[in-house]
Amino acid sequence: MSKLLRASVFKLQYHAATSGVTPSILELLAFRDYGKIQDYAGETWLTLKQDLLQTLQNQPDWRIREAQVDIFLHEGLIDDAIKTVERDTYYASELVHQVMDAAVSHREDWVIGNAKRRAEPIMEQGKADRYDAAVNWLKKSKSCVCATWTKS
Repeated sequence: MSKLLRASVFKLQYHAATSGVTPSILELLAFRDYGKIQDYAGETWLTLKQDLLQTLQNQPDWRIREAQVDIFLHEGLIDDAIKTVERDTYYASELVHQVMDAAVSHREDWVIGNAKRRAEPIMEQGKADRYDAAVNWLKKSKSCVCATWTKS
């Protein structure tokens, strides 16, 4: 185990036991470390996991958004992943695409509405250099509609 990971696990265990996980520690967290932390936390994992997830849910720090999304999706917390990417305005955000793919069978309304909200400005403003992004957003909406019809 790397020194950074070992230090992170120790700090996470200490802060979870004393005062909860602090945001500064979360900056060290990446999804690849999440499973390792679980392995090394041992018997304290369930408590540590709850504290960690609660802190991630209340952490608006953009520097950890990728880890938040990966962890939330891993834990099946689709709504938390959605909340994490809601304010992402980048026209071709891979994180938003990742969450939309996961949300297709859980939050069809959000996938369709989000795709429309992201594609329409590109098309309405005539941003031809970004039409491929608009098409990609609309494909998400289409896949959601198709999945809904397939369920019926």
